[in-house]
Amino acid sequence: MSVLAQDLFYAARLLKKQPGVTAIMVISLALGIGANTLIFSFINAAFLRPLPYSDPDGLVMVWFTPPNKPALNEPLGRSGASRQNCFALKERSRTLDITCLQSFSVSIGQDEPGSAETERVLGHQFSGDFPRLLGVTPLLGRWFTPDEERFDADPVIVLSYDQWQKRFNGSPDSIGKRLRVDGALTTVIGVMPQGFQFIIPKIDYWAPFLNPPNVAASPVRFLQLPARLRSGVSLEQAQSEMNALALSLAEDFPATNRDWGIRLEPLKETLNAGAAEQLIPFQGAVAFVLLIACANVAGLLLARGAAQQKELALRAALGSTRFRIVRQLLTESVLLAILGGLFGVAVGWAGLHVMLTMLPSNGVGITMDMRVLAFTLLLSVITGLAFGILPALQVSRAEVMDALRENSRSATGARARQRMRSAFVIVQIALALVLLTGAGLMLKSFRRLSTVNFGFDSQNLTTFQIQFPRGAFSRISNETTPTGALTVDLSPRLNVVAEEIRERLAQIAGVQSATATVTPPLIGFFGEYTFTIDDRAPAASEREALRAEWNAVWPEYFDTLRVPLIRGRKFNAQDKITGSPVAMISSTLAKNYWPNEDPLGKRIHIGFFKDSPREVVGIVGDVQQAVRQQVQRPQMYVPYAQLPLNQQGQGYRVVNFVVRSNTSAAEVIPAMRSVVAEVDRTLAMYDIRTVEDYASNQTLGDRIYLTLLGVFGGVAVLLAVVGVYGIMAHSVNQRTNEIGVRVALGAGSWNVLALVLRHGLILVLIGLILGMGASFALTRVIQHFLWQVTATDPQTFAFALLALASIAFVACYIPARRALDVDPVVALRTE
Repeated sequence: MSVLAQDLFYAARLLKKQPGVTAIMVISLALGIGANTLIFSFINAAFLRPLPYSDPDGLVMVWFTPPNKPALNEPLGRSGASRQNCFALKERSRTLDITCLQSFSVSIGQDEPGSAETERVLGHQFSGDFPRLLGVTPLLGRWFTPDEERFDADPVIVLSYDQWQKRFNGSPDSIGKRLRVDGALTTVIGVMPQGFQFIIPKIDYWAPFLNPPNVAASPVRFLQLPARLRSGVSLEQAQSEMNALALSLAEDFPATNRDWGIRLEPLKETLNAGAAEQLIPFQGAVAFVLLIACANVAGLLLARGAAQQKELALRAALGSTRFRIVRQLLTESVLLAILGGLFGVAVGWAGLHVMLTMLPSNGVGITMDMRVLAFTLLLSVITGLAFGILPALQVSRAEVMDALRENSRSATGARARQRMRSAFVIVQIALALVLLTGAGLMLKSFRRLSTVNFGFDSQNLTTFQIQFPRGAFSRISNETTPTGALTVDLSPRLNVVAEEIRERLAQIAGVQSATATVTPPLIGFFGEYTFTIDDRAPAASEREALRAEWNAVWPEYFDTLRVPLIRGRKFNAQDKITGSPVAMISSTLAKNYWPNEDPLGKRIHIGFFKDSPREVVGIVGDVQQAVRQQVQRPQMYVPYAQLPLNQQGQGYRVVNFVVRSNTSAAEVIPAMRSVVAEVDRTLAMYDIRTVEDYASNQTLGDRIYLTLLGVFGGVAVLLAVVGVYGIMAHSVNQRTNEIGVRVALGAGSWNVLALVLRHGLILVLIGLILGMGASFALTRVIQHFLWQVTATDPQTFAFALLALASIAFVACYIPARRALDVDPVVALRTE
């Protein structure tokens, strides 16, 4: 039998001797290693797994950086490109192959009876360099040709694998078939492989990027510019060229490019922007959990080592070297850690599946692949060596003659082991307090987020969007803004059809009222515009201009959301494009700009495109759009029916309907679908959700942090309690004879209890003091995730301290209480 086999056999025999203790150690390690496996799955997906494209290291993103925002990691540091800039870079760059890419949503439907319903899908429109950029080919059919990128070309489309299955049941004969895309017949020329995505998950189509001549100079920066480094070109060389081209664009188009820079960023860094910052608290938390598990197991190994002392001393007397004994003990600890790692994989797998159900798009690309399994194995081996080395060195120092002498005690060795186990317990308590405090801070923060007053009744509100198709409801105008931006002519029919839908929604059984708006409630933001007041001088500069959030709504908006009317009147059916322009303002806007006047009847001129001066006819309560909004912004409302029909951009083709019902959303949604189909079957409802879902989405990150820190904190407390209980139970066992003597000499129950408790409570107190100091330092890492709670909140710290102290006291008391059951006669007879 080889030496390794002998060591494994010996280790397995030791593990079988005390199955209960072995089970505790394996479970402790499984929880610690499993938590690290879970977080590493996210790290692997974000940073280690290569992108699924040809030569992914050569892929970069081209970002425009605005004046005074040179760093990509700063807010607004990444800006897209205008059409003008994109085509200029494509033509002038000698180091990059650049693609103009735009995310765009359309409605897709079919004319055949019984076919899949019309739905709104998200896709990419891009220039023809895209296939060569990524090195991908369609599963069926082909990509676009340059001729198909002309604005007057017949429309074509490439479908995703999922959309192909839904529309054509995966038939290979689908190439050449036609779909209605935004009402226009469009030919299917290709199908992408299953699972193919780029930048955005759940992309369902790809179409040519069209560049109408009359909007080529639009300054709107809505394009993304993925690019590939040309052969032999380094990132530094390409960046040097971009610096020069930024100066060139500033000279050629000064109105839109003065002081703007261009930065290149590896595509992987773009996709993972912010991931490191999000994962840092979790990395620290799982490291603490593993440290606690290691300390727990190390303490148990020390206790087991005391029982093995005679056997090890006998081995030493028979010729085993200390190195051989240490190696055997380390083999036991590594085998133990590998067992913990196997169960840890199961723990991590279960945790990952729970987490993926909480993430948008179910965490596309986050899996437990071979890299994660290899990490778990390596972590298990390192963990086994880490928690095994100190106990092995300590136990192997036993004096041979003392250990062989019957009933002897190696006082020095026992004290050293006791001090080491005590140190492990202190570490466990301290780290557990840090995690428990972090979880408490997140819980308090989340509770405060859950009680935010939004200024309206958010219950029983269901929303959905309709994007009215181009062609039938809008067309590109020959007119542009003074800055050259695209304008669109909206059809008057859009408002008529939307109003018909709203009226029919209000007639559904169980529906109390229905309205529509440009911006749905609690989506997280309002549009913002400058405005002027007619009887006041305009601001001297843009920075000093009056600003307020803006929304265009139907007259029923305030009644449906139950926003209180403070003074004046609400919008009504007479507020149309042919009527006198009117506006309503929030109480904050009234207080800010008319503190000593009555704003009713005043006229304001909103900086909305082609808007006319409006009379203020009503004041309503403040409405909050963002859950984490700290300062109430002034707000103004205009009737949607009074919006100018010539608009800047395509955004006003989207109408958000809001329905208040006295039943659940699930009960009214089928009837809502029927209403839309009856009015116009080419219209697609999408983004159907309750208003409370919008609020829930804004707190998704808080729920994830709360869940993980809560779980990790609970595991840490459990492991720490096991550690405290273990050392107390071992202490009682070691002091059985002493306790028996004291009882025989007349010591009372309280004296015995205090004697045993004192040691454990001192360790707990030291751990709590150290943990409190560490918590004050480390909880600041999660400060930016907290809401109206400081990272040193005294109530949370006190609660965590008392909770852990109480649990630790119980863990000390139970084994101490057992000391009262010691029979002095039996103890003395044993001695």
